[in-house]
Amino acid sequence: MTAPAEVKQKVYAPQSGPQAQFLSSAADIVIYGGGAGGGKTWSLLFEPLRHIVGTPDYPNGVPGFTAVIFRRVSPQIRNEGGLWDESATLYPDFGGTPRETILEWRFHEDLPPHLQQTVRFASMQYESDKLDWQGSQIPVIGFDELTHFTEDQFFYMMSRNRSLCGVRPYMRGTCNPDADSWVADFIAWWIDQDETSPTYGLPIPERAGVVRYFIRTLGVIHWADTPEELYTLIPVPDELRGQDFDPSHFVKSCTFIPASVYDNKILLKTNPTYLGNLMALPQLERDRLLGMNWKVRASAGKVFNRQWFDQKVLAGPPEGCTRFVRFWDKAATEDAGAFTVGLKLATFPRGWVILDVVRGQWSSFQRDQIMLQVAEEDGLKTEIWVEQEPGSGGKESLEHSVKLLAGYRIRGERVTGDKIARAMPVSAQAEGGNLYMVRAAWNKVLLDELHNFPEQKLKDQVDALSGAFNKSRRAKSYDTNEWSPHYA
Repeated sequence: MTAPAEVKQKVYAPQSGPQAQFLSSAADIVIYGGGAGGGKTWSLLFEPLRHIVGTPDYPNGVPGFTAVIFRRVSPQIRNEGGLWDESATLYPDFGGTPRETILEWRFHEDLPPHLQQTVRFASMQYESDKLDWQGSQIPVIGFDELTHFTEDQFFYMMSRNRSLCGVRPYMRGTCNPDADSWVADFIAWWIDQDETSPTYGLPIPERAGVVRYFIRTLGVIHWADTPEELYTLIPVPDELRGQDFDPSHFVKSCTFIPASVYDNKILLKTNPTYLGNLMALPQLERDRLLGMNWKVRASAGKVFNRQWFDQKVLAGPPEGCTRFVRFWDKAATEDAGAFTVGLKLATFPRGWVILDVVRGQWSSFQRDQIMLQVAEEDGLKTEIWVEQEPGSGGKESLEHSVKLLAGYRIRGERVTGDKIARAMPVSAQAEGGNLYMVRAAWNKVLLDELHNFPEQKLKDQVDALSGAFNKSRRAKSYDTNEWSPHYA
């Protein structure tokens, strides 16, 4: 008779350090942020389970408990490795049943509905979306990537942070550094603000996890080290004047806990190359996501630097080019405003090379003639991509270009995301020494715009370079007879 196989049980627990500190804080608001790879999303998902797992007081969890975790847009919830995928590796082991169509997990479904618990994922893409939550009562509210949300969205949802199930309401947020976000101002006390300090913009270690207190009146936040310091600042509603009330109910507690990839020992053990991925980022993103710097901004020489091209200007087109992409950023202004730019990029064994830049301020008719002439010169080996501006006007402009260049390999690109984010992939290659250009009269104007991006007004050449590079990374090009206006 063989012995029964030993059943291995999974043990879930936070890692020591910032993750355990985040999950043990009793503050009303805890913001967990800093570098990428610090285990922030897992921590945010794990937090509601304390009210779902059975305890002596509540063997089946807190009856009627609900948590909602927000991302700014819904695709970020469903993206591979995002909130939904991550929750699917965690919640089933705690008895969770997924309802993917509504992005919700339900626990203890064998009990009557009013005794069950739910964790829901939701988006708040537009400012007005916060009003969809009028009347809601949410004991635990989480924000994944809090810097993506507006200050008004966050504080409006604080008004929905209430409970009838017995769980004291509280909020949790995770984020990466963003110097221009409201969060950077909100957590300023926890960040080195001394511009002369070598640690300027970095979290102050001895303040990590320290709880402070605030009230917010008329959009202004007042901070203090103790609740009592704020009592005299509390605007007492007329309805409560002359009555006994507890001023501590008007004060919120808050703390900030920084974390970096170095704090996530499990990630570094199971995926040791992730650290190399962060080190390979462009300088700007590396300072943010690896260095945890809350003050670094995109500025001249940060996204692109002229020195990166000192030894990267070639006498002519190199041998071995296997793919050619011409990306057009169109403008219809003559002698003023933005430029129309058509940048041609090729791949070759050493990386990418900019072969040509056509740039000018032309009327619509002049621009069309130049685009047609350039397409004839480039030939059918060159893919043509045209940026489609938002709205019906952008669609009509693209359709016009497709008809104009009938017979050539032309496609439209619906551009999403901000200009800096779109430039980051090619910025990384430029800093890594993999981006070249041929010597030509347009070199200086292009290098001036690249080096001063994003501070200078004109960004058309950067947009065209970003578009050409991002399209050149596609797995395959298109057949020469595939000229119709497909979108990608």
